[in-house]
Amino acid sequence: MRAMPLTVARDIYRRRDWDAQHADELPAGVDYSTFDYGVNSGIGRSGEVLRRLVGQPADTSAITPDVIAAARKRDP
Repeated sequence: MRAMPLTVARDIYRRRDWDAQHADELPAGVDYSTFDYGVNSGIGRSGEVLRRLVGQPADTSAITPDVIAAARKRDP
């Protein structure tokens, strides 16, 4: 791991966590919180929690356009 270039690590995190959670589409603050939680607890769990927090059914962990829209409507 120490020999891995930082650019490679960034690419892995971007693809596996940031992009998978649609973080670019989430409001500021929610994006980093969701990303951090996903890195540490798994993107499935972070998706379920985000869905519950914005009032969407947590029957799946998918961060769908409905979840993104609901997150944007929430008052930070």
